[in-house]
Amino acid sequence: MLSTVFNWIIVSLLVCGSEAQSSSVLLAAGCESFESNVKYSPIDMPGQPRTKEDTATECQQRCASVSGCAHFSFWPDGGCHLQDGSSSAQEDPEAIAGSPTSYNDFEFNVKYSPVDMIGQTRTEEKTVTKCQERCASVSGCAHFSFWRDGGCHLQDSHAKKEKAPHVVAGPQTCSRTWRPLQKSNGSPAFGMCYEPGSEYALGGRLRVSLRECLDFCSSKANCKYATYDHVSKLSCIAYSKCDPDNMAHPFRDQTTGEPEKWLTYEVSGSSRRLSASRAGAATLV
Repeated sequence: MLSTVFNWIIVSLLVCGSEAQSSSVLLAAGCESFESNVKYSPIDMPGQPRTKEDTATECQQRCASVSGCAHFSFWPDGGCHLQDGSSSAQEDPEAIAGSPTSYNDFEFNVKYSPVDMIGQTRTEEKTVTKCQERCASVSGCAHFSFWRDGGCHLQDSHAKKEKAPHVVAGPQTCSRTWRPLQKSNGSPAFGMCYEPGSEYALGGRLRVSLRECLDFCSSKANCKYATYDHVSKLSCIAYSKCDPDNMAHPFRDQTTGEPEKWLTYEVSGSSRRLSASRAGAATLV
């Protein structure tokens, strides 16, 4: 990690590339603040063994009810584990992680029923984002439910939420305001927009959640980008300008010598809201 302390402390970012799909589905990143393909370790905080929950949201609710819980890690088989503030993030292609206060527009292991609103039948879509876009284009659609085989179903406001393993449900549009920044070739834009102290750097915050980092950017009149550390959650930097093909890499990992990896998010215009058609994509089980 870094030996020099700046006003903004930047540390390693562990993310899973959008190519690593395997049994996962693609979600609109602007709709979720749970961490993709990540677990926290040690896997169980003292006194809290594994429980089985139906959804990631219920696992999060369990975390919120336990004093000292800082993170939860959830698996598709219902495995729910709680971690305290001493835990650290690790890559796990099957896991979803989050904090007790992180907010998601998408719901996991959930569907809405009746599964098809009047006049609408199943279509096959490549991603959750495409299913959501379909919902946004249909008058009266309030929810969508998406299966891992690509099955996309639309529901109106009268539909009721039900438990359904491996199904992702969501609203017609998202309240999230961001998407991971990508290079012109479509790969993730790792790094900082500019080095600390640049005229385009609008300030930073320490030890905040991703939601708090985005809120910090939103509080800045000219902020359009935010760099965030997902692993130790030590840093957040706001920027007014960013070139995804020419990111700054001023620091190197002392162990590997490789440039530290940070991920920058693009914050949509003055409305601070992404439409379904503009939402980016990230891999999530």
